Amino acid sequence: MSLLESASKPARAGHPLTNPTFRELWLANIVSNIGTWMQTVGGAWLMTTLTTDALPVALMQTATTLPAFLIGLPAGSLADRLDRRRLTLATQAWMLVCAAVLGLLTLAGDVTPWLLLGMTFALGLGNALAAPVWAAIIPDVVDRPQVPTAISMNSAGYNVARASGPALGGFVVAATGPAYAFLINAASFLATLGVVFRWQPRVGRIASTSTEPLTRMVLAGLQYVWEAQTQRVVLVRSMLWMLCASAFWGLLPVVARRELRLDATGYGLLVTCVGAGAVAGAFALPWLRRHVATNLLLMLAVVIFTLMYLVLAWVRSVPVVCVMLAIGGAAWTTSNQNFQIAVQMSAPRRLAARAIAAYLLTFQGGQAIGAAFWGATADQVGDPIALTLAAFGTSAGLLAAVKRVVEDQPISAG
Repeated sequence: MSLLESASKPARAGHPLTNPTFRELWLANIVSNIGTWMQTVGGAWLMTTLTTDALPVALMQTATTLPAFLIGLPAGSLADRLDRRRLTLATQAWMLVCAAVLGLLTLAGDVTPWLLLGMTFALGLGNALAAPVWAAIIPDVVDRPQVPTAISMNSAGYNVARASGPALGGFVVAATGPAYAFLINAASFLATLGVVFRWQPRVGRIASTSTEPLTRMVLAGLQYVWEAQTQRVVLVRSMLWMLCASAFWGLLPVVARRELRLDATGYGLLVTCVGAGAVAGAFALPWLRRHVATNLLLMLAVVIFTLMYLVLAWVRSVPVVCVMLAIGGAAWTTSNQNFQIAVQMSAPRRLAARAIAAYLLTFQGGQAIGAAFWGATADQVGDPIALTLAAFGTSAGLLAAVKRVVEDQPISAG
């Protein structure tokens, strides 16, 4: 039976959560991501207490995502070159140490805006190295026809953490201070370390290591994503989307404090609403993909984000904002999952991690550049005008969606 024929019979493949290894990795990743979201809330809120300017707050998002832009492609090549299990262990240990050091420095009262940005950047480096290998591990754990559902379940687990982590983080920050949110995040990496340490890949499933020079591997990955039309369209669309969508995460802490007059717990509630919507979107996506064209789903996300920006800019009713953030969270996760599925399902197995890394480069690079731009814009013209401009910029993505259509492609196993 061919791969395409196998992919057309999902009922025989079973759900990936019935796979014990995938289930353990999935649960451990949820625990780790809860800690990461607690760190995100604690870091963003700590920055609002260290400065009154919007730019440093928005630069927290840049510090988180810029590493993927800088080292994303080499990270993907490393994931195709080195033992993925060992690389995952190394990155998780690095992030544990960074979070612990930041927590201890915060307890000592030695954190400055630049130090906070630097430590956030260090955590981002670990995540940039971990993301391609973590995504590339999925086909090493589950059967090929299960990969799309496994990707959606990974995103669902991430958004379960997004729905609970910010609320827990807001509570911890309000009750004890941001240092303890950082220390809890450090401890959360132990879950992933424990599961990955015990995981033994099945023979023949893990990608073999390569002796090809790293530079040549990076160039081969770049050549592939540039020459493959499916990959090129996704990367361009992803970059355009993220340049404006980045205003969301860059300015949300500023809107919470300056416009809605909320405390740390209130900000955690806003991010929790985003996460709740994202969870709903992640679980609904398999059904949506069966009934709605991928490109139409991406266009709908553009419309939702445009409306959400206008609500954040001009509406001061917290319940209304929370509802709109939940809808925006669903749009955020469904669009990003559709982009990733299009990349991962069309890439040859030998280039999978490099294709994912190229996608993450545009995704995270767009966030890094966009967050800094929108933070600086908010300082110059104010939060409402900056968000309104972001709404207009986002709506322009509809033109790109018409001219550069993202479509699902057959699975490539080469």
